[in-house]
Amino acid sequence: MKLIIPLTLILGLCLQAQPPVSNADLIIRIEALEKRMLDLENDKKRVQPSVPANSSDEKVSKQKPRIEIPSDPEKKKSFFSKLRNELKSDEIKTQKWTNKEAWEKIKRNTTEFNVRKNLGNPTEIESSINPRIEKVYYFIGDLDADGKEEKGIINMFRGRVVSFSTPF
Repeated sequence: MKLIIPLTLILGLCLQAQPPVSNADLIIRIEALEKRMLDLENDKKRVQPSVPANSSDEKVSKQKPRIEIPSDPEKKKSFFSKLRNELKSDEIKTQKWTNKEAWEKIKRNTTEFNVRKNLGNPTEIESSINPRIEKVYYFIGDLDADGKEEKGIINMFRGRVVSFSTPF
């Protein structure tokens, strides 16, 4: 009990509230803040000219050229086939095997692990009827968007490269 009374007095002194502020002081502070805010807004207007609402739309249209689809059916078909080839080619180019440098790392006796590490997973894997080849890895895709697929082939025997041909 002797300890509780001094402890409450000490806590009471530590937890004292801030002194009360009069209404006149609050009004003075609010007016000062409003003046600062107006000054900042005026500075901002001087630094940044006002931007019309349509100018952002104009900037977007200037940045990206509009692609017009031909009205002639033959040209339209050709346009879309070229576009399709480009999109497929762009998708394929993200794979590791599309880099010449990756194919330069492939040699005879390279392990299956290193082939997949350097080139990624093959597009197709087939077993071979040739007794000296167990698996054939195919890396197939249209790399230059000309409509013809390029093909890289790796022949494997007992987990090692026996022969290969690059798509380049």
